Amino acid sequence: MRQVTESRNGIHVRIGLAESVPEAAFLTNPATQIWLAPFLNNALSVSDAALRLRRDANQTLYRVRQMVKLGLLVVDRVEPRRGRSVKWYRSSAEEFFVPFTATPFEDLEAHRAAIDEPMQRRFHRNLARRMLESSNAQAWGTWIVNREGRMTSLTRQRQNLTFDAAQLGVLRSVWIELQLTPVQAGELVIELDALFHRYRRLNSPEASPFLLRLGLTPETDD
Repeated sequence: MRQVTESRNGIHVRIGLAESVPEAAFLTNPATQIWLAPFLNNALSVSDAALRLRRDANQTLYRVRQMVKLGLLVVDRVEPRRGRSVKWYRSSAEEFFVPFTATPFEDLEAHRAAIDEPMQRRFHRNLARRMLESSNAQAWGTWIVNREGRMTSLTRQRQNLTFDAAQLGVLRSVWIELQLTPVQAGELVIELDALFHRYRRLNSPEASPFLLRLGLTPETDD
């Protein structure tokens, strides 16, 4: 892991450049990337990181050793304790950059698909699980309807086509083709970013994990 320093508005930022396939693979795979999260600009012991990640301590230790070997983590300090001393680890850089050329993918589309695919599976697995908790599989299906002059596919229960927020509870999964001017698209991005940052900052002891996905792109396919 090569280290470089950039100056931003007079502030020096340490950046780790992933130049090998193992480094790039770890940092771009959501399933492994998540292990770095608690250590990014933060010093933690393995046990503290395991608590934050809600993972087993031995599993966390394995990933910590892997990240140290890859150069993603360094030992921040060692605290002497009765028996075995405790190491605290911190990310080796404040930020990391993975150039596309360091990945094994043939093009950028394949790169993006590989990054998104594990999270897509995770999203749909949890979505389906929650739907089945409210009703059996036979009750659910896809309605093809006209909404506001456009053909729309809706996942609903057979007996309830009318949109009912209570039917899906907190579940949402929507794909839609929009007709927007560049100004309108820019305004939508600003609104989505504001919502994203508003809810990302929330932190409550009573909170439970949710998955949120956001995406917007001009469509150029024929």
